[in-house]
Amino acid sequence: MTTVDILFDKPDTPAFPGDIVTGSVMLNNTKPLNARSITVKWEGFTETNVAFAVSSNRINLLSGNDLIWSRGSEYNKLDVGTHLFPFRFTLPENCPPSVDCLAAKNEYKVSVEIDRPWKFNIKYEKKFQVSNKVDATTFKRSESTTKIFQTGFVFGDGPVTFSVKPPTRSLVPGQSMDLEIYVENMSAVPVDYIYATLGNQCHCHTRNQHHECKSFYWKNNCPMGFFQKSFRFRFVGKKVKLNINLAPYSEGSYILPFSIPKDASTPSFSTGLMTFGYLLDVGFKLNGHVIPYAASLTLCIGEHKDAEDVQETEKEAIEAPPAYMP
Repeated sequence: MTTVDILFDKPDTPAFPGDIVTGSVMLNNTKPLNARSITVKWEGFTETNVAFAVSSNRINLLSGNDLIWSRGSEYNKLDVGTHLFPFRFTLPENCPPSVDCLAAKNEYKVSVEIDRPWKFNIKYEKKFQVSNKVDATTFKRSESTTKIFQTGFVFGDGPVTFSVKPPTRSLVPGQSMDLEIYVENMSAVPVDYIYATLGNQCHCHTRNQHHECKSFYWKNNCPMGFFQKSFRFRFVGKKVKLNINLAPYSEGSYILPFSIPKDASTPSFSTGLMTFGYLLDVGFKLNGHVIPYAASLTLCIGEHKDAEDVQETEKEAIEAPPAYMP
């Protein structure tokens, strides 16, 4: 019997564009293995599947293979025991990070195939994670967001002014922050609590575009038609609440601690096929109301680029040729 495994040299660390990925294919034989050859392959793709589209749109990002063992004239079997066959390959400079949501997927994997005479081939594959660094200068300043809510569904209870200011909008998974919140309750009912919850949203296209959609909001300026795009939202982590019991016709300022969940591991990114990012909903609930009110803040989450990387990206954008105009 033969068991196969793929061992990455850095299994707990995601790879980045341009990195060299190294590892080994491990074979454990309990009896001699009769085989012609052993081939290792690496591949990656980006894919969207919009609900109203006829078929999915897939673009290959990475493809390669290497013959790591072949039968010779003097030997045609692999002996009993454990055998290691190293491999290495380089990721493209422009590959997007790994993601898997309802309508979009970026996937990278390594597979091995053992060609056996007169028997089914042995196949095995293992995925690996690719990440990306984000431009922290996207949100250089932390500005407050203020909204006035006209509360009440049938009969109006009165307006509530809600303001939230985060210390920054560029964060990394696991980072904590204090949200500064101001509530002016001019309604006839008290405010029970304030809260914050994080979610990710992915905006997808049925086909690749030359220009990226920088925003993932459903009201963005996407040039695609209604049936050629989609928006998918998913909550990440748990809701954080703070009871305030703010009386009617009064105001108050509060600090709400919030931590970015560590499982928000996919960085914010955008390509011609999809745009992925994070929304922080911060809001309040009125006494006796079922549905809370909230303001949404866009966050940029991921490991930050170095200053040299940011300057190089800006230089490439300046030197890029102008877009084609018919």
